[in-house]
Amino acid sequence: MPKAFKWSATALVLVVLVGVVSHGVVVPRFLWESKLKSLASQFPNQTIDVQRVVLALSLNPTLMVSGLSVQHPAQQESLDIGLLRLDFHGIESIRLGRLQLQHLGFKGIRSQAQHENDCLSTPLSCLPRLPFMMVAQVVQAQMAPRSVEIEQAEFRVENPATQQILLGRIDHASHALHHRNQPDGFSLGWRLQVQAPGVNNAITVAIKAAPKGSSLFNDIQVQLDGQWGGFPWTGSLEQDQLALELAQAGGQGAPIIKLKGKNLRAYLRRDDAPETHQAAFSARLLEGGLPAQPWRMQQAEWTYTHEDAQAWTFNLAYEPATQRLEIQPARITGSEGLPADAQTRLLNCEQATLPAVNNKPLWAWQNGWFRVYKEAPKGTAALVLCPVAPPT
Repeated sequence: MPKAFKWSATALVLVVLVGVVSHGVVVPRFLWESKLKSLASQFPNQTIDVQRVVLALSLNPTLMVSGLSVQHPAQQESLDIGLLRLDFHGIESIRLGRLQLQHLGFKGIRSQAQHENDCLSTPLSCLPRLPFMMVAQVVQAQMAPRSVEIEQAEFRVENPATQQILLGRIDHASHALHHRNQPDGFSLGWRLQVQAPGVNNAITVAIKAAPKGSSLFNDIQVQLDGQWGGFPWTGSLEQDQLALELAQAGGQGAPIIKLKGKNLRAYLRRDDAPETHQAAFSARLLEGGLPAQPWRMQQAEWTYTHEDAQAWTFNLAYEPATQRLEIQPARITGSEGLPADAQTRLLNCEQATLPAVNNKPLWAWQNGWFRVYKEAPKGTAALVLCPVAPPT
């Protein structure tokens, strides 16, 4: 064999290897289609498809999945991901005998759904469920990436009966895990918008936090600004520490998120001249869970202004099964708030059917602010807390 041919063949092999290492090679469908079918069999109510898989080989291999789509006809939802990127730590994977995910990236996420919920009064109830189910599966699979990044994600939820459209967009979100000295390890910019006949609500939310491991966050900061329900809003939330844990209620069923936090401080302002409404809430300790799990708060303080300023200090326990809030008085050093009376209140009650208990007033969110009524409020209130007699 001529030497020139040998050198040409060697050069061609090197070029191919460099291409595989730097840009990756398309993995034939027959090599991964069985894995896709096995995954789809775990979700019989969903249709899962992938257009292409690319593998880049190096000391830290990269797997890129493009054109990932999930359809859930029963929920009338669909989820499309332009690119899913998984970067693995090669040496650590060999040393531990299992794949170690170093970075998980999403680009070009589009989620669409149809809901029958009222997106104007309870926009969070209209959020699509498929993205959260996917995140839960990643966590349950114990993939534990060291960093997560999302680029260009958006969702659209429609309620045809009311002609409501809920829109959300995330331009960029990143979460760096296991980096203890990174002050801005988690960041998120989110815009939420609701459209309906004669309505155009929009809120922008910015979140920053310093992660300490995969489930502990310090120095959480949240800022919001926008126009909702015809009023301009600004607000902030700060928390010294928040711990998250993914679990299952009773060890089975859909996953739940358990939260435990220290030193929460929240502020909300509706500044529509000539009136300015302000409210503040704080709690030394809080723990609970989502969705629909019990909550406990210790050393909490609630202050708001409307016609008159009100401030209370208390401990609180909420049971979602009964929708009851148990409030007990608490004293906080340095606070001007008065310890709240011991009482039980019912969340979202039929206030007109309940008798007054010890002449305690109704608490309501109506006409864009917190209000206190001696009698049932006229018109529609988005939230009412009625006093009820404690269980015997």
